[in-house]
Amino acid sequence: MIPLKITSIGVSIDLTQPVQEVVDIISIVLNHHPKRHQEILEAIDVKVCEALANLQKDKEPPVEETETKTEEAAN
Repeated sequence: MIPLKITSIGVSIDLTQPVQEVVDIISIVLNHHPKRHQEILEAIDVKVCEALANLQKDKEPPVEETETKTEEAAN
């Protein structure tokens, strides 16, 4: 008997529990790639860090505004 190789899955997620759903999906993927856990988790870490950096960048005022306020405070 030839072993069944799963190459894709369909999922249904509960959007009211986003963190748990993402964790569950990561666990499913990791279970199918037992020798690649570190590689996969590091790649996810990079993407999460990029998303967080973009959120932080969106919250910060533009550099010109910050420089103008600093100059005004100095005068």
